[in-house]
Amino acid sequence: MKSKRLIFAFIMLSLMGEFCSHHRSGEVIAWVNDEPIYFNEFQKRLKAVWGEPSGDEDFDYRLRLKCLEEMITQRLILKEAERLKIKLSDQELEKELGQLLDLDRADFLQTLNELGLNEKEWKEQFRALLLIKKTVDVVLRYQVEVSEDELKSYYQSHRDEFVAPERVRVKQILVSDEKLANSLWRRLKKGADFSELAREYSQSPEAKKGGDLGWVERGQLPRAIEDVIFKLKPPKITKPIKTAFGYHILKVVERTAPEKLSFSEVKQEIYKRLLEEKKDQLYKEWISQLWKRSQIVINYQLI
Repeated sequence: MKSKRLIFAFIMLSLMGEFCSHHRSGEVIAWVNDEPIYFNEFQKRLKAVWGEPSGDEDFDYRLRLKCLEEMITQRLILKEAERLKIKLSDQELEKELGQLLDLDRADFLQTLNELGLNEKEWKEQFRALLLIKKTVDVVLRYQVEVSEDELKSYYQSHRDEFVAPERVRVKQILVSDEKLANSLWRRLKKGADFSELAREYSQSPEAKKGGDLGWVERGQLPRAIEDVIFKLKPPKITKPIKTAFGYHILKVVERTAPEKLSFSEVKQEIYKRLLEEKKDQLYKEWISQLWKRSQIVINYQLI
């Protein structure tokens, strides 16, 4: 529950100072179509999202400028939602709230209190965030298409990327005692059944499955183990290998060589990749147009 509350707090901190509806006073760091962004809003957002200054003056200036640009962009999207008459219904809000985090009400209210918010303010801020997401989706949804020819062309020019990696299927016996590990290895060399010994002696979770780890790729097991098992041919058994977890005895059951994947196997992956690329490009162009047709005045002395 604690981790969920931390995630929840992070989401809310990223919103603080962004969409507050109550009146603020003080210096204005930017005007967006005659609407102010106050310097204290900017400072709160900067600290919540980017943390303390790094000490690198140029780097910190770029971060501050990026933070302000993000705030301006969000204001522009909300204004566009108003122009297009895009709204977020109470039902949509409640649905998203229900899916956000599985927090009970006591934890929910405690977290809000720690952030200095009440429930009404929190919902207003979260509604604004969801409205931004909905507006972007509505604007871009029907403007992006990926044709079959584009999918095939991408596949042909990126075939080296679509390769099923080398894999091995292994069984494992894991024990904490070196003498026991050596004793079990000698029994295996004499013909003892690997799965039976795994069920009886192994201290790892897959012991009840006869030590079957299933198929593994490079990068999924400790390096000391991978360096051995990816050199063995089935049905070889390793000597005990020591790692931080204990002593491992592994049996290589099967292995597959790297294999190029067919177009049909990766078509959906390519579609998602190209779709996201096109959406990202279209989003940038759309935001650029919003900036160009808006009246934006920035007080750079306050950045």
